[in-house]
Amino acid sequence: MKKIFLFLVCISLLGFARAQNPTDKLLEFFNILNFSYVDTFNFNKLSEKAIISMLAELDPHSLYIPADKVQEMNESLQGEYEGIGVQFDMYKDTVLVVSVVHDGPSYVAGMISGDKIIKADGEAVSGQGLSDSEIISRLRGESGSVVKLEIKRRNTGSPVHLEIKRGKIPISSVDASYMLDKETGYIKINRFSRNTFTEFKAAIKELKDQNVVNLVLDLRDNGGGYLVSAVNLADEFLVGRKEIVTTKGLRQSQQVYRSDPGGIFQEGRLVVLINEGTASASEIFAGAIQDWDRGIIMGRRSFGKGLVMKPYTFSDGSMMRLTTSKYYTPSGRCIQKEYGASKDTYDNEIFERSVHGELFSEDSIEISRDLIYKTAAGRTVYGGGGIIPDIFVPADTILSSDIFQEIFKSGAFIDYSMDFTEKNRVALSAYKDVNSLIRDSVLGKTIVQGFEQHLMDKEIIKAPLDEITYPYISRQLLAFVSRNLWDDSQYHRAINSNQAIINKALQVINNKEFNWDELSDK
Repeated sequence: MKKIFLFLVCISLLGFARAQNPTDKLLEFFNILNFSYVDTFNFNKLSEKAIISMLAELDPHSLYIPADKVQEMNESLQGEYEGIGVQFDMYKDTVLVVSVVHDGPSYVAGMISGDKIIKADGEAVSGQGLSDSEIISRLRGESGSVVKLEIKRRNTGSPVHLEIKRGKIPISSVDASYMLDKETGYIKINRFSRNTFTEFKAAIKELKDQNVVNLVLDLRDNGGGYLVSAVNLADEFLVGRKEIVTTKGLRQSQQVYRSDPGGIFQEGRLVVLINEGTASASEIFAGAIQDWDRGIIMGRRSFGKGLVMKPYTFSDGSMMRLTTSKYYTPSGRCIQKEYGASKDTYDNEIFERSVHGELFSEDSIEISRDLIYKTAAGRTVYGGGGIIPDIFVPADTILSSDIFQEIFKSGAFIDYSMDFTEKNRVALSAYKDVNSLIRDSVLGKTIVQGFEQHLMDKEIIKAPLDEITYPYISRQLLAFVSRNLWDDSQYHRAINSNQAIINKALQVINNKEFNWDELSDK
């Protein structure tokens, strides 16, 4: 009887051990496949699919990255890539250089905006129906390697031949930096990369040289990036030693990130612009600014991604980004929105906001009344996912209209603005800056009329546009023309001109519609 009891105990312990090691089942599964399956199969591909499926069961953001995609994914956050340093668009199946990185390899070699790249190392890249990624693969390469390009340049009869020595090219995370008025500066940050803090300091220094007092910081559609970059940026705005964000996870120790005394913009009015595309590290920054009453958050409720993603690299070079913790703002709010229902529900959540009217009406924001928190000054803020702005600014109904979205999706704005720029480059060169360009009402009317005819010819629209859309179309087209003539920063200057949220930010900063005495970061 005693032996039987011991045998049953051993069986129970063995069963417990097996229950505690579910990986054994996976190993058994793959061994059975390897020795018993009827046909040959790609073991690596199968294992990758298994990893992808398992991660999808955990949460919407944990993901697997194949080895050949790791570098591409990391480049934007690392803040650089190896190549020749140009931005191009496809114009009538021709690689047209839109801008050249200052002091980059192409700049040094003599390339200029408007050049058309015909061949790379003797192989045609224009007129071949190549995709952007295929062209990029021909132009990029290891630093120090050389690519020989054949260029067609306007007003030049014979081709121009350039030998370009590839190098490390910075990927800017600060899209634009300029003065909105005599005292208020504007900075737009598109991501939080390794170089963001350095870029921001350079931008704010230039603004201080122009006597900046107040700041509009644009984080709209900033999908996040490195946690430490957002923490470093928030540190420059907060006075004293304050909590910026806390991370908590079941299997991770709690970590609190705090500001240090001193900072380059601790005084002066601050407005932070956010929208439904503002996520992750951007929400950390916005949450800290809001909870410490350092500035005003303006716009629409942010995305609601508050997960710490830790990278794990496999032996074959592939990578897994696994959720290990969640972000909490200084007041205790969890930034992450719910994701328990289903992945489809989660993926469609932003669309549902639009359907329910949240993007257009403050009253439609679903506020969790059970998740009420207080800022340092006693103002009420809400949890439940994302950062709810202090001042709501709705999405523009015209820009969000079906016809406008259809035009955007068609690519007509880019195509026509490029065509317009190329045909009128000499005349357009007379404009000394973007302000003189966008203030020319005759130019604005001319480009809209031509664009409307272009849309009709391409059957993108069936009837003439409503005149109420003309100012929006003119601004969008002239923004792209500005980019074609100068660079991306000028695009943002043009697109921001007379934009409702920018005008609202200036009104608030100038003490209209808001009592700044409510805020006190001390």
